[in-house]
Amino acid sequence: MDEHPANDAGQIVCFVIFAVCWILDSFVFRLSVGPLEIVPLAVKLSLAIPVWAFAVYIGLTSHTIVFKEVRNPPAVITKGVFSWIRHPLYAAGLLFYTGLFLATGSLCSLVILMPIFFFINHMAAFEEKKLEEKFGDAYRSYKKKTGRWFPKLYKKT
Repeated sequence: MDEHPANDAGQIVCFVIFAVCWILDSFVFRLSVGPLEIVPLAVKLSLAIPVWAFAVYIGLTSHTIVFKEVRNPPAVITKGVFSWIRHPLYAAGLLFYTGLFLATGSLCSLVILMPIFFFINHMAAFEEKKLEEKFGDAYRSYKKKTGRWFPKLYKKT
């Protein structure tokens, strides 16, 4: 699939910026974690761990479908987690970041997550355009039935 030229480098930059901000704020300077320090760590982890578990599940299952299954001829992937959302690998990354925020309550990392989401959303939109060019009506039909980030409750036919 044709990815945006800035995709890989952009995701690395996003991860480094998020990780540095999250680590420094959560464990060193603690500038924005104060308001959430009243929430016990057990509560924070009880929220973060299921988010991470779901991120691992959708990340691994979508990775297996995309990279380990042979599709000849190439076709739109509509099974597994792809039957719910169009970008499960990207969603897994966003959920991982969200879990880190939930684990420590670093509001700074939550603020950093906003532009990361917009960057990844831009990458997803770029890829969707390329997939529409490649697969035409098959991909447009798939888009009507699935959400980019959240499963559609009502699927258009």
